Amino acid sequence: MSNNSNKIFDEGLGFELENRQGEEIHEATLKSSKWDGVDFRESSLLHVNFEGSKLEHINFSNVKVNWIQIGGSTFENIVRPDIYASGAMFKKSDLTNVTFEECNLQNVNILNSNIEGLKINGILVTDLLEKYNS
Repeated sequence: MSNNSNKIFDEGLGFELENRQGEEIHEATLKSSKWDGVDFRESSLLHVNFEGSKLEHINFSNVKVNWIQIGGSTFENIVRPDIYASGAMFKKSDLTNVTFEECNLQNVNILNSNIEGLKINGILVTDLLEKYNS
């Protein structure tokens, strides 16, 4: 990155950016705003409302998200690049009535979780486990 007064050219993104590094913004509204080519690395977003927003082409690697409400949301084309040895983790999450469609769930591990009503291709997992254990 080269710095020119309050402008920065980010060679990785290929954009000239306003230099707002290190700024703190409190109690602001960005309603109906459009952000393009924004670098949020190492930033913190607290008490943020993204309702009705559209996020595309987002690098969300090595991010911790806590207390997020996802009702009515759709997550599509989620990938885990091979450079990360471990996958994502969902802890203490309520995924009631969630649908996974055309997803690669290879090597998924479900631990200490309520699986009542969990179905795979219409078959109750509890029934499968009951037959397996007998």
